[in-house]
Amino acid sequence: MKKIRIALIGCAGHFGRIWLRNLFTLQGYLGCELVVCCDGNVAAFDELRGMYPSVKFMSSEQYDLVLGMCDAVVIATPPATHFKLAMKALQAHKDVLVEKPLAYSPSECELLTEFAEKQGCIVMSGLTYLYSAAFHAIKNIIDTNQIGKVIHIDSRRESFGRYSGDNHVTQDLGPHDLSMILAVMGEMPLAVSCTGHQDQLTGHYVRTNTHLTFSGGRSASIISSWISANIKVRKTEFFGEIGVTTFDDSRANNNGKVVLHSGLRVTKASPNTAPGGHPFVYHAGAAEKMIEVAGGENITNEARHFVDCIKHREVPISAGEAGVDVAHILFAAEQSLEMHKTIGLPPGIAGRHIDTRHRKLGQRTSAPVPTSPAAVPAVGHIAVTSSGEHDVLNVPVKVLR
Repeated sequence: MKKIRIALIGCAGHFGRIWLRNLFTLQGYLGCELVVCCDGNVAAFDELRGMYPSVKFMSSEQYDLVLGMCDAVVIATPPATHFKLAMKALQAHKDVLVEKPLAYSPSECELLTEFAEKQGCIVMSGLTYLYSAAFHAIKNIIDTNQIGKVIHIDSRRESFGRYSGDNHVTQDLGPHDLSMILAVMGEMPLAVSCTGHQDQLTGHYVRTNTHLTFSGGRSASIISSWISANIKVRKTEFFGEIGVTTFDDSRANNNGKVVLHSGLRVTKASPNTAPGGHPFVYHAGAAEKMIEVAGGENITNEARHFVDCIKHREVPISAGEAGVDVAHILFAAEQSLEMHKTIGLPPGIAGRHIDTRHRKLGQRTSAPVPTSPAAVPAVGHIAVTSSGEHDVLNVPVKVLR
């Protein structure tokens, strides 16, 4: 069996170490082999070599050499570095998985996606929750019409005290919720509005409320926060015409709890309703039902899917197009925050159907609407350093524009 040699870019920070552990446990799957890791924090290499003796560790200055040693690259570095690192890997004809977001701007995401197609390479956006067994259970409930047509989605992703250094809270936490919302709604929203609280010291928005308007009166709301009194909240509720299902991933030992409330309906109140009472009432026709979920760690499932797609030359569930869609919404949310008004998505994007059908690499469903010339920028030397929780590259921070 031909080996699939994988390189991990950014291995010494918080998320890099999670990817390192998961990729290492995947050794041998369809010939997968984690051969090399690249990071600027060389002081961490002695510790990491002791834990992963079969993996070679190289400094960021050797990124070009790293690309010559592998067939595919996983990029787990801060968002400001994603575009340059991914483009350079694609120029070297490597398949690429990029942690969320794929890049900061829609135009950069589109350049990566279009160039990957030209190169015949895979580009996969790291939208981890699309690989959650709990979310798959949610999708099955919705697709089998157990709650009827979804009319609203309410999502909360909150924590306390943990800031991301180079973006605000919607950009940091929002991609997870947006990916699930788009997968269920099956189309892009028509408009986006976003309000929030801005930290005076850093200038970052640390708590935001994002509202998405979809066709047919459907909607979704996302609360994202780094300053919640709750230590961790990860909860999404899907409201259908006849039921509600909830995905609660708030507890580390929970593996994603799924609850189904079916049989909801609205009826007229009885004639003897007390004066001043509402003329309509809700009824729950069935008791709450807990759905058993098992299926492993999300990132393990995501990494396995990446290897599957490399082996069989297939388009990932979270392909580059998914990263483009998320970037368009994040861009609109950023505009809404700055301009204090609702932002309509551009023609050709607003309300566009999202096709998630399984297909081979090169079988395109529809062309994305370009927002910039499809030129391939030159990518020079990129230095990697590591600081705290993140693997940091020595390139300017780019805000969403």
